[in-house]
Amino acid sequence: GEVLIVSMVPGCSADRTGVVRIGDELLAVNQKDIQQWTLSLIRNTIQGRPGSFVVLDLKRPENAEQPSFSYRINIMRGSPQFVENSARFGQQV
Repeated sequence: GEVLIVSMVPGCSADRTGVVRIGDELLAVNQKDIQQWTLSLIRNTIQGRPGSFVVLDLKRPENAEQPSFSYRINIMRGSPQFVENSARFGQQV
């Protein structure tokens, strides 16, 4: 079945970019089809190690202003505080 975005942690990377929206359909994580994955596996794969990145393939549903379209986003994992501090102070490499 469909995996829809129903909520985001306020201040997380997906929320901060403004690109991912409630109601978008998640199609793939790190370019792997998730249709047969459990919600727990999806969540754990997306969360991963703070400071690392995850690639999400999503589909925005059609609305009155635009047709449906698919898109890919590469976002940093981590809590809102981690993301904020990384943006302010940079990352250790």
